[in-house]
Amino acid sequence: MLAALITAEPAPSEHAGPLLAPVLTSLLRKDPARRPDARQAARTLVTGGDDGTLRLWDVASLRSASALTHASPVSAVAFSPDGRLLATGGDDVPVRLWDAASHAPVASLGGMAPGAALAFSPDGRTLAGGGDRVVQLWDVTARRIVATLPHADFVTAVAFSPDGRTLASGGGDRTVRLWDVAGRKAAAVLTGHTEAVYAVAFAPDGRLLASGGSDRTARLWRTG
Repeated sequence: MLAALITAEPAPSEHAGPLLAPVLTSLLRKDPARRPDARQAARTLVTGGDDGTLRLWDVASLRSASALTHASPVSAVAFSPDGRLLATGGDDVPVRLWDAASHAPVASLGGMAPGAALAFSPDGRTLAGGGDRVVQLWDVTARRIVATLPHADFVTAVAFSPDGRTLASGGGDRTVRLWDVAGRKAAAVLTGHTEAVYAVAFAPDGRLLASGGSDRTARLWRTG
């Protein structure tokens, strides 16, 4: 499954489609491996917006396949690695889990302020969520919090390393933080951004971490 969050700020009615077609077309042209005929798993894209609507799109037809409703703006979406679960977060807490095939609600995960970032671990057993001065980790099967990791400000980005051993997070405190997932403890604090960090992503081999922020810089960090 392919998950994405469009962070532009169109009027609510525009979430229904006009801006999405060029985004999907560009995505598929740049990465042929993600075309539906090349990898059937990459056939659905999910978007959330200020209109409180969660939309699932058929990548092949560029049409909205279905819509789910939050009571307020949706700010984070993530598919589990096997594509069976969809996690969503927004101003209406808690984080929600949905069956990706039937679109039925599966569970509500409590314990966190409005969610601005979500990521599943590579094995799908853990969900990380960033919110108001914390990153929380949930056991997906047990539906319970297993760790609360502190930040100095709102957390806007989370990402697991490819081996699942390290979690990266970034936010309003202008830092990128690395966490030992098994030990549930801080591993490193990376400084250099001068404004909030809004994106973090590991390289496929886990040796580099990229971060981007509102200071208009993208930084590469050696992590292995």
